[in-house]
Amino acid sequence: MPVSTPAYYRVIAMNGTRIGFGGPIVVAPSFNIATYDLPRIGAAIGDPNADSCLDLASASGNVTNGNCLGTFTARNLTDAGLADLLATGRTNGDSRFADFSGDRRDDLFSNTLSPASDPASRALMHVNQGTGDYLTNAAVTALGIGGFGGTLLAADFDNDNDIDLFAPHDHTQGDGARNWLLRNVGGGAFTDVAVASGIDSNPAGTDFIPRGGQAVDFNEDGRVDLLFGSRLLINNTSGTFSDGSAAAGMPVRADQGLKLVDVDLDGDLDLVHHDGAVTRLYRNTAGVFDGGTIVHQNTTAATFGYGLNACDINGDGFEDVVIASNDVATGKGVPILLVNVNGQLTPSTIPRELTAGTNDLVALNDLIACGDVDGSGVADIVSRWGQTYRMLLAKSSLGTRLRIRVLGSGGERNQQGRVVRIVPRSSPTRIMTRAIESGSGLRAQNQYDLLVGAPWAGVYDISVRFTAGVVTATADPGDALTIYEDGRVVDGLQ
Repeated sequence: MPVSTPAYYRVIAMNGTRIGFGGPIVVAPSFNIATYDLPRIGAAIGDPNADSCLDLASASGNVTNGNCLGTFTARNLTDAGLADLLATGRTNGDSRFADFSGDRRDDLFSNTLSPASDPASRALMHVNQGTGDYLTNAAVTALGIGGFGGTLLAADFDNDNDIDLFAPHDHTQGDGARNWLLRNVGGGAFTDVAVASGIDSNPAGTDFIPRGGQAVDFNEDGRVDLLFGSRLLINNTSGTFSDGSAAAGMPVRADQGLKLVDVDLDGDLDLVHHDGAVTRLYRNTAGVFDGGTIVHQNTTAATFGYGLNACDINGDGFEDVVIASNDVATGKGVPILLVNVNGQLTPSTIPRELTAGTNDLVALNDLIACGDVDGSGVADIVSRWGQTYRMLLAKSSLGTRLRIRVLGSGGERNQQGRVVRIVPRSSPTRIMTRAIESGSGLRAQNQYDLLVGAPWAGVYDISVRFTAGVVTATADPGDALTIYEDGRVVDGLQ
């Protein structure tokens, strides 16, 4: 039929910005790239020397006059008290920063990727001596924890104000491996309660091998739950866990990384799942995941990748997703960045790193973590890349950030897994939902503090679900604040 009114079209150059319908402008990410030759310990980010600069287990973040530079210096593992992580016969798996001893300094717990029957390869805990150097905890070594470990999850599972640790393992190897739930009985001393809690074993089959994982208060009852190995285990008040997988629609599918992310800012946590070749998004409606949608798959070449994580790298309030990806034929590749455009994950490019003088990619990429390593207010990406680590420092940003630190009543960093919501009053349907980092993705750990994009003007309402109830606060774009379990809210990061 004839058109009786003029039609107008707006043409937008896509090499600069992308427009998310109904949402803020999304800046196409760009990075400064640095490569570091570090011991292959893992992709855990923490601040063990309490200088406000983020470190890796194998490297220290450089600092000048209190300002982080985003550069790293390899640690001498012997001088740091960490040499036994890579002792002869031991294969390190995941490593987890957390203040297990309660002195407000990050300790380090590490599992293995080797048969549980191998006496030379055991889980280790290194106790921070107050300076970022460590002493091995002999009592943890004596527990004899071994096996092909999944993602370590650190959180206060029994709500007694100290940090416990869940260490799941692959049971399909026939090596006698099992899961461990180490209850912190004070000062970093542990008692294994996995059997009593009902989580020492996994269902049979490869779909239930624990690889990726996350600890989070999924049902927001004040108890931190467990997500791993195709299961969502709900924390009961009795010190046990019940299987909530079926009720939540948890997919039974082997993973090489998974994470709960509020992709569409509707106030609940969706599930991003990477099986090594295909990445799927399972949207959450009232605590139940849908059947899943493929958000990335290479249909032209066979690929694999061991690693996934999520962070907001352009400050638009939507968390983006990064997945490891390598060509099956060569065993080399480049991670894939899925930019979150108003709730839709859209593939973008990460710069290739090539062998000098050739067009050959350098190496296999795997574990991925996020943190603001240069203090710029932008989340940066750390990726393990062959025998090196690659740091992608985000160059572009949009708007301002909120920095939020969530602490126990005594100032302890022991609130891993707590759910935080940040809502702009000018756009109240945009409910940014985050969880305090417990270890996530695949054998990786992002920074503890929340770094939240604040592109909407005006006041933001913030709520944190603690054990005893909800604590609320308000903030303006650019603010930093500390929220305590006892209800105090203090300007700045305490």
